[in-house]
Amino acid sequence: MASSSSNYVINGKTGYYNGYTVNTGYTVDAGILNRFISVLDSAMSAYSRVFAFRVDLRLPAGLILTPEMEARLIDRFIASFKAKVRSNRAAALKLNPNAHDTDVRYCWGREMNAQRVLHYHFMFFLNRDAFNSLGSFKAASGNTYTRLVEAWASALGIAVGDAAGLVHVTVGGMFHLDLNSTNYAEIKNQLVHNLSYMAKEETKMLGCGLHRYGSSRK
Repeated sequence: MASSSSNYVINGKTGYYNGYTVNTGYTVDAGILNRFISVLDSAMSAYSRVFAFRVDLRLPAGLILTPEMEARLIDRFIASFKAKVRSNRAAALKLNPNAHDTDVRYCWGREMNAQRVLHYHFMFFLNRDAFNSLGSFKAASGNTYTRLVEAWASALGIAVGDAAGLVHVTVGGMFHLDLNSTNYAEIKNQLVHNLSYMAKEETKMLGCGLHRYGSSRK
């Protein structure tokens, strides 16, 4: 349950927050978790059927980012991925005037693991009638996974082939939500549980002058 004196959820044995199960063993920032949930709710309000997926982004070995470079890194990645999605939808509309469009909604968290390796957790939310899978994880497959790899390579300024191993799809990190499905509440709870891990306070670096969390605005 939420602490009455702070913005944090100190998870106990129950691991519940506002009716959702959350990760136990961590201090979850309730404000950030609410922000993430609002992005999910916005996506469901827009489409009623949503494909959500989590990916972890890593950096090439030996790459040293200045604060100025890192401040632009996430914005460049998101802008590149959005452009690739728009291009795909434009091509789909030329073939089928009834093809579905989608906004790209997202949440992310910046983390440093025990080995002091910087990485990012991302959750994306797309219209399930436009995209319902990531496709093959092989290079040059022309699917959503490839677009993610290409966008991350573009953001880092490296070759696409060098970025393939840096975009990791987490186990159990894909969710198909349908407001009219009998298991909607169960799937949403699983997704929020995943978001609570991304909203944990542990492993987030303080005092570095960079955002530790972020999300789309709508």
